Amino acid sequence: MEQTLEEASLDVWTTSFSGIGGGKTTVSYYVKGPIVAFLLDAKIRQATKDAKTLDDVMRLAYQRYSGAKGFTAEQFRRATEEVAGIDLQAWFKKTVSSTKELDYAEALDCFGLQFAPSGGTTKTWRLEIREDATEAQRARLKAWLEPARE
Repeated sequence: MEQTLEEASLDVWTTSFSGIGGGKTTVSYYVKGPIVAFLLDAKIRQATKDAKTLDDVMRLAYQRYSGAKGFTAEQFRRATEEVAGIDLQAWFKKTVSSTKELDYAEALDCFGLQFAPSGGTTKTWRLEIREDATEAQRARLKAWLEPARE
C-alpha cells in the first residue's frame, strides 16, 4: 500500500475514487477510517482511565468548529489531545499519515479482545473475548458496545 489514510481522505476532492477502487496503491478510507477510529477511542479510554472517549472529542470538535468553517487535521489532533490529556502527535503520524501496518495490540488489550483463527482451509480470523480478560476489560467492552444514551 502506498497511500496513507490522510491522502485517501484528501483524494476524495481531487479524484473519482472516493476511497474505493484505486487498486493496490490506494487505501479505502471507508475501511481504514473506522478501524483508526476504534484504535483512537481505545487510546483515549486508556489515557483517561475510561473518563473520556472519542465521542467526547467529536462533541468538542462540533462545538468549536461546526458550521461553515470546519476544522483542519491539526485542530482535530489538538482537540483529541485536549480530551485525552496526552500528546498524540506520534500516534497520528503512525496511524493516519503513514502506510505502515496498524498496531491493534493496545486497542485489543484495552477491551480484552484477541484475533483467533477461525479454521477452515483459508486463513481467516475472528475477533473474540480473551479467556483471561479482566472484569475491567469486560466492562469496558460492554460499555463500548452499548449505544450512547443522551
